[in-house]
Amino acid sequence: MFELDRILKEETKVEKEQLKSGFNVTDPDILDELILSGNKFRLNGNFLLSEEMFFKKGDVHIRKHNRYSDMPLHHHQFLELNYMYSGSCTQEVSGEKIVLNEGDIIMLDRGSSHSFQALGENDILINVLLKVETINTKILQQLVRKRGVLTEFLVLASQRIHEEDQFLVFRTGENAKVQTFMHYILEEYYGEAEPNIEVIHLYLPLLFMELARTFEEETKEKQRHQNQVVTEALAIIEKDYRMLSLEMLAQQLGFNKNYLGNLIKKETGDTFKQLLQRQRMLHARHLLVFSNYSMEEISEEIGYLDTSYFFRSFKKMHGKTPGQIREEAWQRDL
Repeated sequence: MFELDRILKEETKVEKEQLKSGFNVTDPDILDELILSGNKFRLNGNFLLSEEMFFKKGDVHIRKHNRYSDMPLHHHQFLELNYMYSGSCTQEVSGEKIVLNEGDIIMLDRGSSHSFQALGENDILINVLLKVETINTKILQQLVRKRGVLTEFLVLASQRIHEEDQFLVFRTGENAKVQTFMHYILEEYYGEAEPNIEVIHLYLPLLFMELARTFEEETKEKQRHQNQVVTEALAIIEKDYRMLSLEMLAQQLGFNKNYLGNLIKKETGDTFKQLLQRQRMLHARHLLVFSNYSMEEISEEIGYLDTSYFFRSFKKMHGKTPGQIREEAWQRDL
């Protein structure tokens, strides 16, 4: 482990130049390809990093991301896995800001555009690059029985006709198995003059299976949390429906209004407004059946100042007017 630390933290020629100048310096091997290709590798202002730049010695390429300078916006023709070996980094991925902390991993599909803020001295980010064929033949065979978002991601990434800016973030800093598999991979790659790629191929499915398990557990936990939030929101709607607004509900639960509205719609199938109106109409029906309140009093009681609007809303939900519902209830009691 100590030897790996020394290797990864040692400054490369490019890093020394970037530290000195403060500007991004392209690795010599990548620069050669860019010069030879002319405009081929520049699309819509983004650099396109092609497979031929990195996979000259095999279908897996591992490299330390150079520190001390911002990395401009770029995308690539291969699957990229970024592993935060130590420290932290900030990326912008397909327009979204992502912060990786030590032990975290982000997996980017071929169509994802991303850029990096400059890494500091103790920020070691490892790029694991995989050719499309590797995903299809080496990894998916091991994951074929595993169905989930990660497997689906890899299946799509393995199809050349598919290019979509998708990515997955894994908060795996506390996952000992992920850290062990990554360190095995790095020690194999950096520990030998000529790394055995086939050994790395044996570790990758194990790594991805553990990432899939982690992602599913995080998804379930997130779902449980979302269910709890929606349950609390419904309880508040049921109790405070008369004067409640989405802004008030969001403030009470400590969430952004738009986020909470979207979450309620996703989990219940109804908007906040629809749920609020349903609760008002249910209480109105209760008052019609079990009280002597006038129609105006019931309308005001449930939060409607416009009695005619109350009538229309009630009939739309129950299929009958408030008067008809009350008349039927009184007839049953006779």
